[in-house]
Amino acid sequence: MKSFTSILLFFCTLIASSQTIVTLDGLLLDRETKEPIRFANVSILEKNVGTVSLDDGTFKLQYNKNKVGDLSVMQVSALGYQTRQITLTQLYRLFQKTNVLMLDTNLAGVARATVGDPVGVSDTRLSGKVFSDSGPLQGATVKIKGTYREAITDVDGIYRIEAQPGDVLQVAQLGMIPTEVPVSGAGPVDVELKVDGQLLEEVYVKGEVKKDPYNTEFETAYGKREFNKLGFSIGQITSEDINDGYTNFDQLLYRLNGLQSSRGPDGELVYFFQRSVGSSVSQNSLPIFVVDNIIYQQQEGQSLPAIDVQNIESVTALPGIAASVKYGGLGSAGAIIVKTKVQAYGETGGEISRKNSALVIGNNYSEQLPFYDNDDLLPAYLGQLNKASSFEDAKRIYLSQGSFADSYGIPYYMDVADYFQKWDRNYAASIAMKLAELGPTNVRVLKSLAFKLEELGQLEDAKSVYQRIALVQPEAAQSYRDLAYIYKETGELNKAFGLYKQILANDTEGIDFSGVQKPAENELRQMLKNHKAQVDFASVSNDLLDVRFKQDVRVVLEWNDPALEFEVQFVNPQRKFFSWKHDMFDNADRMFEEVQQGYFMEEFIIDDDVQGNWLVNIRNTGLNNGDGKNPIFLKYTFYKDYGLPTETKEVKTINLSTYTQKVSLDTFLN
Repeated sequence: MKSFTSILLFFCTLIASSQTIVTLDGLLLDRETKEPIRFANVSILEKNVGTVSLDDGTFKLQYNKNKVGDLSVMQVSALGYQTRQITLTQLYRLFQKTNVLMLDTNLAGVARATVGDPVGVSDTRLSGKVFSDSGPLQGATVKIKGTYREAITDVDGIYRIEAQPGDVLQVAQLGMIPTEVPVSGAGPVDVELKVDGQLLEEVYVKGEVKKDPYNTEFETAYGKREFNKLGFSIGQITSEDINDGYTNFDQLLYRLNGLQSSRGPDGELVYFFQRSVGSSVSQNSLPIFVVDNIIYQQQEGQSLPAIDVQNIESVTALPGIAASVKYGGLGSAGAIIVKTKVQAYGETGGEISRKNSALVIGNNYSEQLPFYDNDDLLPAYLGQLNKASSFEDAKRIYLSQGSFADSYGIPYYMDVADYFQKWDRNYAASIAMKLAELGPTNVRVLKSLAFKLEELGQLEDAKSVYQRIALVQPEAAQSYRDLAYIYKETGELNKAFGLYKQILANDTEGIDFSGVQKPAENELRQMLKNHKAQVDFASVSNDLLDVRFKQDVRVVLEWNDPALEFEVQFVNPQRKFFSWKHDMFDNADRMFEEVQQGYFMEEFIIDDDVQGNWLVNIRNTGLNNGDGKNPIFLKYTFYKDYGLPTETKEVKTINLSTYTQKVSLDTFLN
């Protein structure tokens, strides 16, 4: 696997050359086990100088002696260890005898589980390759069934995981059929995954093209597939086909392959697929219309909204076999999907307004939804804690739940940490840190922990977790962005600056940063506007130094599982809504790209838009909710006046597995 050393050592070169450069080479060890401590933070307080220990516990710290005095304090911190501070004078004396620094644990088991093998696991280290018929699969998850032990395949499809004979590997990848493989010995275990036919990328055949599809191959995310093996055909007209001669919607529909029309009982035109009706046209044999994700049935008393055909991005005819998977019984006779230019624009995130929808009516919002933290959904253990009348009483109840806590898995510690925020944030963080013991190399667990620590304001601990994730996933673009972001939040601006420049340059071998470049650029602009003098700003282009940079509202969504399918909806003060879908039907290309590049985030900007109260709704639309003990979590970060002195920030962590019905997540004043 590609080493993450390139990220960590990069920071050492950021200190400008000077006449007096001091280099400290040290080694960090666990005081009890004498094991090396990886990815510990080593920094000189208030001097913007720091580095991170490597896999063998060594670190190299360089600084300008003319700017850092002997009484300056070096601080060493690591996930699960007590923070140690020592003046440089004391350090010089120590290094005359030994360059070894010992750290003490602060949570039983956490540190050693973090730096060594998972608790209770033998030294058996299993490796293998995950592949499909088109080659190795990057980003596949390999998990030991019934445990939190999990690995992710690298660019060559290789995984390494602690396993014992008798264990069962659970292997999964987006767009593939998951499988289980028993472990019989220590030899390599290669796993082949088959493409899930229901999740193949849709093949679009433009309406005006009349071709025989037989024996024609089309490229999917996992190799070529013959058209006749897809199980259905699709007709589509795109904006490129819609010239100025088209004035009404019916003209477009006539061009769709396989779509026919007839007059209904009321004399109005109805549309149907040739094979979907018999001798008569009835309501249950007619395809539905879906306009910007709003479903309209062809029935008496319901008509389509007025549509400006020149503002249509695409019209797609989806027959019943595919439409029924997406829309259930309503789509059993097929679907005619209309995507306006505002909807197509929204699929890439970005600014929410700035373009007018083709709909004159139809995107009016009229729902009344519960908020996501509805007390009716509280688990029993939180109900017990809510009866506490004091902090001490709450701690007593929490300790009494220890006998069954692990049986609830990750949600228990996330929920209880959230509960204790009102009493003591440090105590809440200590509860959340239990996750570092349960899943020391499980990226989904670690991301959940990092999300919660950010919400609790424990940024130094969150930084340690993000560093661990980066070493577990060294080829993921998200690892670099998350480190840049957390370094910015902890005031380590040179580290953040170097990583942001690396992301925007996008010239790192083996890593594609294109999926995270836009949010990274916005974060770098915000940092440069407020802290330009503290970094080498002359090394970036002038457009990143715009002093006018600001965003009224910035919303960032991040999630811990690449297969998460969800919908987020923004409702403006005029009760018009905009929806963004992250699922395999509406955004399959995007989801495959996320897996290939290793990023799982989206940002939304509301700037110079409608003034008043806005609403944010969210819904889990997929079937993959993780397992009960390690579910899917989403981090929602809301910024107001981003880039201005009045900027505010709020972080929420949501267990999205429990919200299969749409709920309101936030409301704000723009």
